[in-house]
Amino acid sequence: MSRPVQSLLSSEVLHNPDCLFQGGSERILIVEDEAPFREALQELLEATGFQSYALESVEEALSYLRHSSCHLILSDIRLPGLDGFDLLRHVADCCPETAVIMITGICDTQVAVNCLSAGAYDYITKPFLATDLATKIVNALDRRRLMAARHHHHSEPRGTSPGAESSYPASAR
Repeated sequence: MSRPVQSLLSSEVLHNPDCLFQGGSERILIVEDEAPFREALQELLEATGFQSYALESVEEALSYLRHSSCHLILSDIRLPGLDGFDLLRHVADCCPETAVIMITGICDTQVAVNCLSAGAYDYITKPFLATDLATKIVNALDRRRLMAARHHHHSEPRGTSPGAESSYPASAR
């Protein structure tokens, strides 16, 4: 494992990355301009089974999102050119089913409030423990799955869900 990843992870995680979380087929987009940090995040996510795509700017992320989708975005706030809030606004408008966790080096309550008010699922302050990030990722993806299931359930015509007919006696149909 590379040195930047080692600085993010505890020794327990280095010897057993599965203790963090077990990724699935979810696609996670990383938007971070600092190459060592971006690469460390990507290595961490891929070591736990997630598909990850690492980009260094919001402009690259917007181009990616025109042609592809993802389940979660991890984005730094301060980026050259467009910033993380610009990306967050775009995601809120164009792909609200995508969860966003904002990453910041600024320990400021107002920044946190701004992130959440703009539609981020959560935020995390650098430096952070890999286990803290893992918890936020798992929670964001769980919430996304629940929202998708709820949307699917509410969009089904009444009585068409699997097993709906069998829940009523034949005489009541």
